[in-house]
Amino acid sequence: MKSFSITFILSLLVLVLGWFIFWNFRTPKSALPDFSGWNTYVSEKFGFEIQYPPDWEVQEFDNSPYIYGVNFYKPSPNLIFPLTHHSDVTHVSVFPQGIPTEGVFGKFKESARQYPIQAKNKIDFLLEDQSVWGMMSANFTQKPASWDDFGFVWSGLKVENLRVKCFREGKEVDAAGCDPLMGDEVVRTGVVSEEDREIEEQMLSTLRLINP
Repeated sequence: MKSFSITFILSLLVLVLGWFIFWNFRTPKSALPDFSGWNTYVSEKFGFEIQYPPDWEVQEFDNSPYIYGVNFYKPSPNLIFPLTHHSDVTHVSVFPQGIPTEGVFGKFKESARQYPIQAKNKIDFLLEDQSVWGMMSANFTQKPASWDDFGFVWSGLKVENLRVKCFREGKEVDAAGCDPLMGDEVVRTGVVSEEDREIEEQMLSTLRLINP
């Protein structure tokens, strides 16, 4: 009887220990983003505020007849400003009055992301392996007076080993002659930084429109 009791107690201890290990080491824990040390950008002129990492930089564009907005970007060599949705650079950019240029061609899907600002159009742009390399929010339900109906927010990641392929009727053709407006399909391959994507998503979670 005594032997049975000892065996039972040992089995119970093993069960409890196994349960503890399972919940503390195998179950992922969700943690709130840590914004300590981040900078806060506030602009009444551009009508928004956002937080960004201390090692990122900011460029404003308000004197150009074509670009009215703000770039928040991860510094890298040979950058060409202003950064837009066509720049292969890790950046978050706000364009209150849009940009007079074509959109992004390629694979995309409607985004399920939820951020404080409410946008009717939220799109994730995808690489061939379904990784998200770009995110756009537009058509906001409420917007500041300095914004118009074309205003949008862009979040893009640098794609390492980027290759842009073009397919016409299922066959790959020379990308130089690609014409998406006539039905050609643009496909991007490469690798993006998951760490940078998490940073950008944290930035977007702090974005607020001022006086909408």
